[in-house]
Amino acid sequence: MSQRGYCILVSDSKLEHMFDSTTMESNLLGVSLSQLQGWVVQLRRSVELDPCSAAMDAQEVDRIAVLEQIESACAAGQARLSVSLLGRRLANDLDAAAGLRAADPDQVRRGVAAEIGLARHQSPHRARLLLDLAQASVTEMPCTLVAVTNGTTSEYRPS
Repeated sequence: MSQRGYCILVSDSKLEHMFDSTTMESNLLGVSLSQLQGWVVQLRRSVELDPCSAAMDAQEVDRIAVLEQIESACAAGQARLSVSLLGRRLANDLDAAAGLRAADPDQVRRGVAAEIGLARHQSPHRARLLLDLAQASVTEMPCTLVAVTNGTTSEYRPS
């Protein structure tokens, strides 16, 4: 399944080709960590409100809608990265089984969920739920994942 480039315009800043990767194995999001960090800075600046200026209601609503699309695209990216991380850890554990003691797959899954929880500022329990949702989205509901990526639905509202 290939994905098309995805562009969002936020306050004269363009986030270009957020998901331009044709395969999930080669650079999952199609962007570097420093690019992602730069986007965060741009987004922070673009949503700062000047208390002295009265923005038109329609512009504020449009910004909210675009930010929701960005949030959905980020959720899809987090799902793909989470499932990829879990898959690599499970594969590495199987490789280690040839010469070393292999961990229980459930234990590996809990460890990955704990790392995801730290990265997403969530509890370990919530992180396990997010990992389950990510795995279901990526493996069982690819059309829903595309809809989340495109911002037409959220990760919590199946289409």
